[in-house]
Amino acid sequence: MEREQYKTWVYEALVALGGRATIVDVIRQIWADNGDEIRLDGDSFYTWQYDLRWGATALRKLRVMVPHTVSPNLSMGSGTHLL
Repeated sequence: MEREQYKTWVYEALVALGGRATIVDVIRQIWADNGDEIRLDGDSFYTWQYDLRWGATALRKLRVMVPHTVSPNLSMGSGTHLL
């Protein structure tokens, strides 16, 4: 599985959770939506939580998510609003 996929999954999870969520809620959402794929993809089963954090960091750099210094939760857009 390509690491880039995790940016999409983090974004989709945040949309499903209303644009704002704790990391635990995002992990639960991604696992519920994609757990079978993660489980069957070799090493991804062991690295997926690290990879999703990478995806969240990448989304912050793209300004899709607010910086962690602004919000301890994973939030999208400016403040708590979706872009």
